Amino acid sequence: MKKVKVRTIARLKEILGQDEVELPVPQDATVGTLMTLMTERWGEDLSVQSFEAHGSGPLPHVRILVNGQDIAFLEGIGTRLADGDEVLMLPLVGGG
Repeated sequence: MKKVKVRTIARLKEILGQDEVELPVPQDATVGTLMTLMTERWGEDLSVQSFEAHGSGPLPHVRILVNGQDIAFLEGIGTRLADGDEVLMLPLVGGG
């Protein structure tokens, strides 16, 4: 097993209970694998706020970055994760 660090803000931070968590993931883990593991751990509250149905990717208002790079410009949810990677989940926030 390897570990990745997940950081987030706003409503997602409330669901996770903190702004940063370290999670063990399998050796062949992808962002999709991480999404599944997070949904199993934090349940439907996280899922409906973050991910499309059936694990097809993040909702349009959520950006996922791996080591500072948006997965939209990598391999999407197929982006492979390495030990020590930092995954940032950013829900778009508005207001004024």
